[in-house]
Amino acid sequence: MPEANDLGTVVLDRLRALAPEAGRVAVGVSGGGDSVALACLLVESGVDVAILHVDHGLRPTSSADAIFVEGLAATLGVRFSGARVPVSAVADQRGWNLEDAARRLRREALHRLARGEGADVIALAHTVDDQAETVLLQALRGAAYLHGMPARRGRIVRPLLGVSRNELRSWLDRRRQPWREDPTNEDLERARAWVRHALLPRMETHAAGTSHRLARLATVQRDVAAFVRAEAVRRVRGVDRLLGDGAPNGARRAAAEEGLDAAVLARQPVAVQREALAALLAAAEVPVDQLRIETARAHLGAATPWRASVGNGATLRIAYGRVAVVRPAAVAASSLVERVEQLPDGAPPTVLGEGSLDLRARKPGDVVALPGGHRSLADVLVDARVPREARDGVRVLARGAEVVWVEGVVAATEAGPRLVEDDEHRWMRRALELAGAAATAGELPVGAVVVLDGAVVGEGANATRATGDPTAHAEVIALRAAAAAVGDWRLTGATLVVTLEPCPMCFGAVLAAHVARVVYGADNRRDGALGGVAELSGESWKRRPEVRGGVRARESEALLSGFFADRRH
Repeated sequence: MPEANDLGTVVLDRLRALAPEAGRVAVGVSGGGDSVALACLLVESGVDVAILHVDHGLRPTSSADAIFVEGLAATLGVRFSGARVPVSAVADQRGWNLEDAARRLRREALHRLARGEGADVIALAHTVDDQAETVLLQALRGAAYLHGMPARRGRIVRPLLGVSRNELRSWLDRRRQPWREDPTNEDLERARAWVRHALLPRMETHAAGTSHRLARLATVQRDVAAFVRAEAVRRVRGVDRLLGDGAPNGARRAAAEEGLDAAVLARQPVAVQREALAALLAAAEVPVDQLRIETARAHLGAATPWRASVGNGATLRIAYGRVAVVRPAAVAASSLVERVEQLPDGAPPTVLGEGSLDLRARKPGDVVALPGGHRSLADVLVDARVPREARDGVRVLARGAEVVWVEGVVAATEAGPRLVEDDEHRWMRRALELAGAAATAGELPVGAVVVLDGAVVGEGANATRATGDPTAHAEVIALRAAAAAVGDWRLTGATLVVTLEPCPMCFGAVLAAHVARVVYGADNRRDGALGGVAELSGESWKRRPEVRGGVRARESEALLSGFFADRRH
């Protein structure tokens, strides 16, 4: 352990090792001894510090804590930023427990305040004792790995994980620096307080140095977890989209809905199966329950579908060859269709031959007249492998109980309704996968594929940040790949499928490549060249590609919404 006069050097060295790029450091200070010591140690070591304080408003003394921390900043001669967050109200509104709400809101507030201060990193004052407590709490709740808290995650750094609470208190006492105690830390009804004051002291009595050994265990377990995670990413396609610091929440939830190949997962080592399933649950923002993971593992190779509720309105499902966490689709809205222009995309004009139709969600008793006779709509959806949770969101066109069109499943022709496979939806699914990968990499989530003669010949995802190339849009990358694959810059007869309406630059590339058709998902209300901002496809170009928008638009919009929501935090 460091001598008292070396403590500042130890902490500074650790900070520089964790965040060599850090200029200004924001220190989260609650007013307690650990965070007060960290702020003072860094200021005395010459670090450019800004002090941040988040008032949860949960205790009568919280306002006094805020005043104390602001006074500490003034005494140290550093900048101060504070925020008060409505923990109780948010917890009630979202159904979170108070501790969870406080943790989430504190993290959001600290990042917001740090940005305002121009800080490069946020230093938190968790000690070796906090790490030991976290490891024990993880063991008590049955965590897969007892890896404690990371020394660095994103912009958060913890330079005190090798220092004990007693060392910091002794240092503060020698310099006569006061701090404030949180009375809730003495409440043994709280799990952490019980571990801190009842369990760990008894363990230290029987085996001195337990806290430091538990902290070392956390380091070892974190290395093991990193190895297994890397193996899961290497062995199981799609795990990378579920993981990754900084990935937009919307993109990760979309990846959890898409799920993983159940057969591939069933062939993996047990540790990889557990890691992939845990990643799936975490990406869906539901509790990672190890008992449920073991139950799911037992059903990976089963012939019949399996489902289990996992909280937050979500279901862990193994069916249709995929293991995924899904939520019920919103019920499709109803409307009356009387004219061709009111028909949804994909519905042929011939369905209006006998008069108006209802565009609606499915209803009990719905039937479809197919060449082989009438079949119930329920059976048609099952045969088409439409997941149970998605069926209420599928739109149908019907006269009474007679269904003539089912979105993406059944189309009506002059010979009557027939089952179809919607290639555009299938190709768009791949484009969405590419968009999700772009989001995970921190890029604007847009993906594109080029299809020629029924096969994908080129694909791409936005890569402007990674390449520093302003032209590295998904469409341009996909067109370049397609031209290389076919050996000709002219992609005559090809279809470009992209998750977001192309911008003017990308539409220019479409014209130059002789692309015959453009299919896109969400409208581009910022830079759209096909109606979102401007309508360039109707101009007198030498070639005018056919354009269809709105294919799987809701999924594209969800990816984009999640990306921009995360950027705002």
